[in-house]
Amino acid sequence: MTYHAEDPISILKEFNSSPKGLTKNQIEEHRAKYGSNTLSSKKKKPVYVLILEQFKEPMTIILLVAAIFGFVSTACGWGDDDSPVSIEGIVLIVILAINSIITVIQELKTTSALDALKKMTAPTCRVIRDGVEEKIPSTDLVVGDVIYLDDGCVVPADLRLFDCAALKVDESSLTGESVPVEKNSDIKLSAKALLADRINMAYSSTIVTNGKGFGIVTAVGRQTEVGKIAQLLDDTDQQEIPLKHKLNTVCKCLTLVGAIVCVIVIAISLIGDINSWTKAIFLGISLAVSVIPEGLPATSTIVMAVGVQKMAKHNALVKQLASVETLGSVNVICSDKTGTLTQNKMEIKHVYSGYTEVELAQYSSDKYRELMMAGVYCNNAYLEKNDELLGDPTEGSFLMLAKKYLKSWKSAREKNQKIEELPFDSIRKCMTTVHKIDGKMVAYTKGSIESIIGKCTTIMINGEVRKITDKDKKAILALVDELAVKALRTLGLAKNTKFTDYLQAENDMTWLGLVAMFDPPREEVKETIAKCHRAGIRVIMITGDHPSTARAVAEYVGICQPKEKVLDGSHLAKLKFNQLCNEVKTVNVFARVSPTDKINIVKALQHNGQVVSMTGDGVNDSPSLKMADVGVAMGITGTDVAKDAADMILLDDDFNTIEKAIEEGRRIYNNIQKVIAFLVSGNVAEILIILVAAIFTDVFNPTPLTAILILFVNLLTDTIPGIALGLDKASPNLMEYPPIGKKDFLNKKSIFQIIYYGVILAVIALGAFVLGKYAINFGSDEHLIAFTFATLSFTEMALIFCFKSSSISIFSRHLKYNPWIFYSAIISVVLTVLIIMVPGVNGIFSMKALSWVEWMYVLGFSLIPIIIAEITKTIKRFKKNRRKRLAAVAASIAEA
Repeated sequence: MTYHAEDPISILKEFNSSPKGLTKNQIEEHRAKYGSNTLSSKKKKPVYVLILEQFKEPMTIILLVAAIFGFVSTACGWGDDDSPVSIEGIVLIVILAINSIITVIQELKTTSALDALKKMTAPTCRVIRDGVEEKIPSTDLVVGDVIYLDDGCVVPADLRLFDCAALKVDESSLTGESVPVEKNSDIKLSAKALLADRINMAYSSTIVTNGKGFGIVTAVGRQTEVGKIAQLLDDTDQQEIPLKHKLNTVCKCLTLVGAIVCVIVIAISLIGDINSWTKAIFLGISLAVSVIPEGLPATSTIVMAVGVQKMAKHNALVKQLASVETLGSVNVICSDKTGTLTQNKMEIKHVYSGYTEVELAQYSSDKYRELMMAGVYCNNAYLEKNDELLGDPTEGSFLMLAKKYLKSWKSAREKNQKIEELPFDSIRKCMTTVHKIDGKMVAYTKGSIESIIGKCTTIMINGEVRKITDKDKKAILALVDELAVKALRTLGLAKNTKFTDYLQAENDMTWLGLVAMFDPPREEVKETIAKCHRAGIRVIMITGDHPSTARAVAEYVGICQPKEKVLDGSHLAKLKFNQLCNEVKTVNVFARVSPTDKINIVKALQHNGQVVSMTGDGVNDSPSLKMADVGVAMGITGTDVAKDAADMILLDDDFNTIEKAIEEGRRIYNNIQKVIAFLVSGNVAEILIILVAAIFTDVFNPTPLTAILILFVNLLTDTIPGIALGLDKASPNLMEYPPIGKKDFLNKKSIFQIIYYGVILAVIALGAFVLGKYAINFGSDEHLIAFTFATLSFTEMALIFCFKSSSISIFSRHLKYNPWIFYSAIISVVLTVLIIMVPGVNGIFSMKALSWVEWMYVLGFSLIPIIIAEITKTIKRFKKNRRKRLAAVAASIAEA
């Protein structure tokens, strides 16, 4: 729609309307033709669909099949267990139920961004129908209606403006423009004009900060710019959480390996005895159970939940647990400018008397007082309690400066209130207020320098008035150009005491000076961006503001270097996706972008293999917040839509909190890597034990481990220490390294470590079985199984200490102390001893109690992993130190 390129009269004709509005008879006709002013959402998935979707995962399927077969085999009496119910089946069903419930609850907490959009739209509006003004719910508006706008109202639909007076609209949440936009209804723009440049339009959900005017409704509901964003939110799929993808990858690999080994085991068992098919299938079930690290989902969830609590203490509210882990992989932060990198408020940075800059310390001097008070008098804004601004942010900047440096400014303003006002308009480009001060009429004017300077005949510099010259005017205009290059907005100030009619007060004025203002960057941003760069994280600015303003802020905070390339929306519109993918590799500042542009930039970065965090606070940021791997919204200045679309909310709006969150994410990421390596090494050991027992049935008879014992190890004696390992503290230099890549989750080093320790555990457990059967000569199978199980359980508990670091000795003072590992080891020891030693309980698990001598054997076996790990770490440290020494020698030779 290009209504900004058409004149209001032709638009009224197109919709069969007039300045008096639609007739009552036309309302329903237009509603049927153009739609209603509401935002409808796409249908949500019912709960039963969400539940069924949980059974698509490989881990869920294999456990479900194992559980069903357990129930069937027990009911048919195929197994050796006399229990009337399948304990393995019950345990597996409970696991599946818990995992499904947790996942469904998380999915039911989906974003309600559309509801927030509905709240943002104006509840009521003033409409002209049949020539009569009336107040109606905004949802009753139709295309062709004529709307009246005034100061403070929320624009109820997209409008083509006409007959406006000093109208300004705050569009920051929609376009990213940092200051209210001055509207001009008389201008006709190019059809290609960008959204932020359409000064003859007003858009739904934006706020009128000054003036008044009329507008023709050109779009309602889903057809408005806000409606298009709502559609983008619906059409934008939430990115798959990297952790979920990685865990699924791990499970698929284990399932594939398990399936192959399972077929081999069953085949070997059937070849040995064709009539032992039930035993063969039970071996298969045991193997299926041993393949899956059942405790992994619970462990990772608890580790991330603890991380979420820690982050909440640092003012970061995480909505999705797995987003914490994703932060650890982030290597690109895409940030909005207005309200994120900057404070979303105007601040006066420089003051010039005439055209000479005044130092801050001199603002309170009497010779500059009139210059300062001119901005206070010619002003419609007010400061409430806690410096809350009511009115235009630009006018508010004068009040904040006066409060800081000018005594009794407030009482002077109250005493000398304005008598008359010439409001700002797009033709004069200035506003004037008239006051009676000490019995004399004084007019103060502020506005565009170009519009004021031509009407001045005198100039005041440092309190002295003289005739203004062409040289003065050239110097002032040159100063304005210099400040514009720095992306500073300038306003001129003048006064008049010679007028008789206030309508002529803008002639023969005295030039007082000018101010330069900007939306200041947040104080913490510059250092935080430097920290991000040191951590290998790239920061990109994506804003709807002007390229010059974006560049100036980006250079100041360290996002880009001088003369570095900046792309705006008009250039982005010409790029194909593959071209954009190339541009995002080097361009760090994107300006004048639309919500669709932001999504495309995020998509291009993700296409290049980047893990993207997007920060923002406006409605225009919400689709890209949802598209990003981690969406981060501002908690104080952020709109409800942005908060709902995000994965994380900064409660203090502090950009530094993002860096802290990334550090916590890296800690969790590293810990989950260690947890997976620990848990999966146990699974590898269990697979090898079952496989070897199936191949060498004469030696390993009975089967060393049953399915229920494997479940016990996986869910309790492994999971509890695994959770403790996940609570390890971060290393002090964690943010000095580049981000962890997507492919580095389980690299060759991790896989080797898993197999290495898995083989060690399996050899120790099988060795204990052989020792127990042929040397100690246990009197029963239950006794032998108990001995083997205790050995496996205790050796895995010992192994947890080895996984704290792959190179630092567990006895080193440099290894950070984690008391939770000791507590978890004690709990696991107690649980293992209880199910072996307590009469009745051990019977459920087909085991018998061990003597204290046999427990000494178990303790001896459990020390073997620690000894092997310490030898391995010593060799690693020796090789690493030798490489360092050789490098130092080579460097010395090179210098010589």
